[in-house]
Amino acid sequence: MEATHQDARYLTIDLGERDSARLVEQALRQKADVTLNPRTGAGTMRWSGSLSERRDESLFVKMDEGVTPVLPSTYCEAAFSVHGAEYLFATNVLDVLEGEGGTCVEIACPRCLQTWQRRRFVRAAIAPSARVYLGGPGTQGLAGAEGVLLNVSRQGLACKVERSVADRYTLEEAVDVVFSLRPFDTEFALPARLRGKTAAASSEQTILRLEFHPTDQGDEQIQRLSEALETY
Repeated sequence: MEATHQDARYLTIDLGERDSARLVEQALRQKADVTLNPRTGAGTMRWSGSLSERRDESLFVKMDEGVTPVLPSTYCEAAFSVHGAEYLFATNVLDVLEGEGGTCVEIACPRCLQTWQRRRFVRAAIAPSARVYLGGPGTQGLAGAEGVLLNVSRQGLACKVERSVADRYTLEEAVDVVFSLRPFDTEFALPARLRGKTAAASSEQTILRLEFHPTDQGDEQIQRLSEALETY
């Protein structure tokens, strides 16, 4: 994952092939809405539909009723959303299929996606933060990697890690996280899933967003975490 473009309001981020492939799979399972913006030189157009299936290196989009006819070979800028985040890619229309169920457009499946985030103000100084330890399922963070805790709630946490660490994990991958809250010495160890990656201020670091998925034993830790956060 790499930040490729910045302006005063937005930061555009390139995702790797593994993360992109995982997101395309999720979008297919969700039958995600898709927008296609053709670049034909004939003014602003916007086609809309929903992902229906994948065959080899092609995606099929079932177009909404009343959409202007799509022409094969048209170059498009496309977008879909997963878990509230928008993902962008460039593609070509390979074929247009007409049937009883309506119009279905075949487009080239992207190898890599882009996403974007709204830029935020950067603090001048950051207080020392607790460490977060990451590891595979069942490891409780042992023999894994570590990062800096940025924020935490009973639903999950965000932490900052080296980019090389972030590249070890794919979106939706299950991980174990271990952390503690200062000035408390109580340690929390919870199973989680990686829900998002965003670029940090440094190009060598990445922010990971993790959502807790507690077991029965983890529910007790979530309750203790909630109590700790109330007095934090």
